[in-house]
Amino acid sequence: MEAHLPQRLAAILAADVAGYTRLMELDEADTVAAWRQARSEVIDPTVERYSGRIVKLTGDGFLAEFPTIESAVRAALAMQQALGELFAGRPAERRFAFRMGVNLGDIWVDAEDVYGAGVNVAARLESLAPAGGLCISDAVHEAVGHKVPARYEDLGPRRVKNVATPVHVWRVHVSASASVPRVAWPVRAAAGASRPVVRRAAWAAVTVALAVAAVMLRVDSWRAANGPANERVRPTAVGIGADAVAPTAPATAGAVAEPAVPPDSIAVLPFLNIDGSEETRIFGDGLAEDVISRLAGTPPLRVSSRGDSFALGPNSPSEEVRRRLRVSYYLQGSVRRSGERLRVAARLIDSATGYYVESRTFDKSIGEFGQLQDELTDLIVATLRAALPSLAGAPVPALPETESFDAYLAYRRGMDVLQRPMSPAAAERALAAFRRSLSIDPDYAAAFAGICLTYTAAYDVTLETAYIAEAERSCAAALERSPNLIVVHDALGELYLRTGRHADAQAAFERALRINASDVPALTGLAAAHLHQGRPHEAEAHYRKAVGLQPGNWRTYNELGKFLYASGRYAEAAEAYREVVAVEPGNATGWGNLASSLMLGGDFAGAAHAFERALEAEPSARTLMNLGMMHYYLGDAGAAREALERAIAMAPQDYLAWSNLGDVLALAGDVDGSEQAFRKAEQLAREQLPVNSRDPGRLIDLAWITAMLGRLDEARRLIDSALALAPADPYVHYYDALVRVRAGEIDAALDRLEKAVEMGYSRAMIGAEPHLASLRERERFVRLVGESR
Repeated sequence: MEAHLPQRLAAILAADVAGYTRLMELDEADTVAAWRQARSEVIDPTVERYSGRIVKLTGDGFLAEFPTIESAVRAALAMQQALGELFAGRPAERRFAFRMGVNLGDIWVDAEDVYGAGVNVAARLESLAPAGGLCISDAVHEAVGHKVPARYEDLGPRRVKNVATPVHVWRVHVSASASVPRVAWPVRAAAGASRPVVRRAAWAAVTVALAVAAVMLRVDSWRAANGPANERVRPTAVGIGADAVAPTAPATAGAVAEPAVPPDSIAVLPFLNIDGSEETRIFGDGLAEDVISRLAGTPPLRVSSRGDSFALGPNSPSEEVRRRLRVSYYLQGSVRRSGERLRVAARLIDSATGYYVESRTFDKSIGEFGQLQDELTDLIVATLRAALPSLAGAPVPALPETESFDAYLAYRRGMDVLQRPMSPAAAERALAAFRRSLSIDPDYAAAFAGICLTYTAAYDVTLETAYIAEAERSCAAALERSPNLIVVHDALGELYLRTGRHADAQAAFERALRINASDVPALTGLAAAHLHQGRPHEAEAHYRKAVGLQPGNWRTYNELGKFLYASGRYAEAAEAYREVVAVEPGNATGWGNLASSLMLGGDFAGAAHAFERALEAEPSARTLMNLGMMHYYLGDAGAAREALERAIAMAPQDYLAWSNLGDVLALAGDVDGSEQAFRKAEQLAREQLPVNSRDPGRLIDLAWITAMLGRLDEARRLIDSALALAPADPYVHYYDALVRVRAGEIDAALDRLEKAVEMGYSRAMIGAEPHLASLRERERFVRLVGESR
């Protein structure tokens, strides 16, 4: 079968009618009619809506495949919700309900049917689901647990019929607040936003080395490195509503030209997981990533990034690989584990013709997995040397590796967690995996680097200062054991950026680039270090080089967008963020950053739509903060307070949430409550300041908090310190103006506002600021904000 039938990786949804035989015995005609109604009114339109395809009907059920795991789960939940409503009026004994299961696995397809272990597991998951319910595999939960809002119940490993290893099962419950798109009967086009949504805080997400996590940073000179942040960046409350500005046409300035396909370029697609186990998937992904790293260290070979390559399926057609990744060659293969043996099939393919350049199968024991990596990389480089004269003398770089397969697998499990958005729970899972790796091989440098990356990313989302000390200890241990490992220097660089050691960060990223000149995390990290050092032109060059190296990776566009945003080039930043959501339509980071750019550019209607997409994609504490400030600017203090209190429940250490709550309570006239919130914000901000005492962002945040607490002289000193550190940062001048307004220094405040605008701050946002309401009738202010009012 493997040799003759098309094979691909697919998200598979299996469903059948619960109690179908009993229902047929009760009333055959009624049951058949209900099944037909379910198909025509719910199942078929929902599958189509989520770009799926019904591949098989089973009499009392169906089998469907979807292009993504997320679309399969959302389709299942939407169907269950709609079916429940469709048949809500039937008597209990005639209840017509489906059980559903979703799995990720390989399928073989012929004209009439689909086959494979992935199909079998999906069917077994469906059988474990209750009537009207959904069960998913662990791989599916890992992919969508942070994207699809629902309650996930861990049922643990279950032994199921005709599957050799236990299947880890999760039951999915749709919560009352879950945002599951619903199908209307008949299906109709979705309506646009009924009104623009406004929020005060702009959003940022920073991707640390090796795409560790999406993390939120400040907009200051740290803002300059990290883009829109959840700060006091305020959208206008004036003129928002039915007459809001229409979305502007996409800007073309700064757009990245699409490069030609270079002859010395290659991609490594994800390896097909033949046996379907989670362990094999993690090993296969790790093997592909290691091969990518080693090839990337072979100049002048240009290697597509993991993020780009893994966006395609293992068996993607040649024309799609060439179009999407712009490479001349690509590696395609499969991995199977059987007992203590590993079997890896690899094919090097010419993307222009689709013909095999080389094909080889490696059959090794688990203890020889390191040798397998060497042989596979050697084969690729040797083959390319024959085809490309430019590679004739290129060495094959060696990577420090553990000799233990179990240690390697645990390390890869940790890195697999870090590929997804960071949260406290994700941090614990990653740390457990890296510690397991070190318990097997105590000198495994990569595992120490993984711990360092985890603590750094966890600090960004929790602001727990103890995490920085843990990160420093782990990075030091990694560096001691392996000073030539790229991931060690990437991790060190990110740690140094967080703690304000910008020269050290530059040195760490430069060391990584000496090992591999195409290391994109090092390029973007070096760009951030240059920004901190007042070298924006060099920073922009690094960001654009990263985009050129990984033109299909949303993270490179996100980094470029953050630079453009911080430079006041909002239209160009919006274009970069449009690339993010074009690559990943469900990317909450991209939608939030796009919204911020549109908002500061004065396109409030476009920003409203993008904000709504961000909230739909991924509810989070930062999203709730932004939602709260939308209500704040709309004058609904009650709704704003509710959203901010929910944000604080999720992220109690985030001083900005408390500071924003203080503003909301002040708006509502709750003087005592406002003071308490600002005092809590001050306590948290001062606890976190020692992590980087030279961070202008935290200094101006603290200045605002102390100003709202009536300590204007202290606020003035904090602003002066920030100005000394970041004299070219428009946000520092903007906050200086706010503090001066509270001190009654009106002319000086207007001077600072004009300076902020000169440096790129948004006129529209200045016109919106409630704390500047006393200036709105002054001639200088009217001239300054112009038509943005």
